[in-house]
Amino acid sequence: IFFRLGMNLNLRDEEEEPLPFEGIDKATTLHESKAFNQSTLDAKKCKSTLIKVLYLLAMGETFAATEATELFFNTTKLLQSQDVSLRRLVYIMVKELSTCAEHVFVASNTLCKDMNSTNDMYKANSI
Repeated sequence: IFFRLGMNLNLRDEEEEPLPFEGIDKATTLHESKAFNQSTLDAKKCKSTLIKVLYLLAMGETFAATEATELFFNTTKLLQSQDVSLRRLVYIMVKELSTCAEHVFVASNTLCKDMNSTNDMYKANSI
């Protein structure tokens, strides 16, 4: 009995756990980021796309300067949203893309505005 249980446990250990973002590619994710320009934002979809981009960056994916810059400015458009968790992801994304995007100084004005905001959540997240 113990031998059989041991074998079953070993078989489970050998099985690979599926990765939550397996199959995500840069081209598809960049295409999904075009949704950041829509007049009515789907906060859930935008959050999902931002998380995918952050995952790609964490896995070592590199973006060309033009891709990073376009993504950076599309992302900053999301600061118009009142969704606090979306804005938090935008701040993280701005931080991550600031090293590879060009003309990032433009976003500093928005960050300064949020740091001086009367909304404590905007202020805390931007700092």
